[in-house]
Amino acid sequence: METDYLEDWKEHFQLTKWKYALHEDQYYKNIPYIHEEIKSFFPQKDFYKSSNNTDNWLLHLLANKKLFSIQLVTTIAELLRYYKGLDSRESYKIVLKNGLINYREFNEKIFEILVNYILRKVGLTPIINTYYLDRKNNKKEIDICVLLNECSYNVEVTKFYDSFSDKIYDLGLTLKRLVERKDLRKEIRLDELFIGYVAFKKADDDLFGLVKEQLKTKIKEYSHAFKSGSKLIKSISIKDEDYELIIEPSYSTSLSKYKEHLEKFPYFLEFEFVPKDFHNNRAIFSIRGQTSNTNQYKNDALLEKINKKIFQHRDYPNNLLIAIEIDNILTSHSKGIIPAIRYEEVNINFIRENLNPANVVLLIFKEATENTLSMRYIAIGNWDYHRELVQYLQKIDLNIHYNPTSENIVSI
Repeated sequence: METDYLEDWKEHFQLTKWKYALHEDQYYKNIPYIHEEIKSFFPQKDFYKSSNNTDNWLLHLLANKKLFSIQLVTTIAELLRYYKGLDSRESYKIVLKNGLINYREFNEKIFEILVNYILRKVGLTPIINTYYLDRKNNKKEIDICVLLNECSYNVEVTKFYDSFSDKIYDLGLTLKRLVERKDLRKEIRLDELFIGYVAFKKADDDLFGLVKEQLKTKIKEYSHAFKSGSKLIKSISIKDEDYELIIEPSYSTSLSKYKEHLEKFPYFLEFEFVPKDFHNNRAIFSIRGQTSNTNQYKNDALLEKINKKIFQHRDYPNNLLIAIEIDNILTSHSKGIIPAIRYEEVNINFIRENLNPANVVLLIFKEATENTLSMRYIAIGNWDYHRELVQYLQKIDLNIHYNPTSENIVSI
């Protein structure tokens, strides 16, 4: 019988609640209500793997039984409860006209609802489904508008990914699947195992596509050379102006050989196919990546993201508040698996010094480990200019619980 991942999730955490006596825990005590909130919103078929929707981010989350899952599912359930009470909620386009869920944009829309939620929670009144006229007299949509006495804030909601880092991570998974396929694994000898790396001197999507295919081809060539007995490849070495690719026999060297050299590259992926069990000729393939290893590089990229949003709304006559989410969630869904910048890496003074006084930035960091979900924020702006707004932003609380009977719940 096919697994219903929502029911499986509920059963798992209900058992955890009883096992560890977590009946009064803010997350565990409302599992039945959280389950019903999620169940009533999504089509039943979407809780099964056979739905075959690779964009269904929620399914990946429900399948993950790590402790942070209950915190994140709780947050989603509470935001959906809040969403259902919003006027003009159709503007979010979470539910398509055919009744299906817009999974392709679901994660982004949930963050937009989160920003709306926390602004209301601190005492502001967010307005959705509004617009302003640009210099060509065209309508320009606003994600959220906030009126604060004589001031108005255009709240632009977005996410910050290091998309090239995500590509590096996906490349590692691609290589792992390639090497562990049956036709490459069944007659492996210890002398054909290999190590190596691919390193990039800059983030170039076109170059990445070419190198990815080249790397897959070279690994196949390396393995097949031993199987056919036609030739013996001692190593493969490509050192181009923009990248390097090295594959060598694992018996002749180790990854430590590359360590100092690879520190020169902002992006690299190391891989090794090494013995695990000498007696049974078993081996293990492992990967390790590193991306954008200087804080200044990451802060420059963040500022570039901010400036693009400022330019996008250059015709807005009042203030701009840019709310940016930075994800580091460990699920099988790879987008955001490598954070573009971490909380402690943000150079607040550098960002502030490069902001126009009318602009404010709100960074929201979402990071999961096996045991917990951490949500933190940094607000950056000229607080002499935004004295009223900062008083509200200082009240932000990102601990979100599903408890509709509580007096502290956000209502609309």
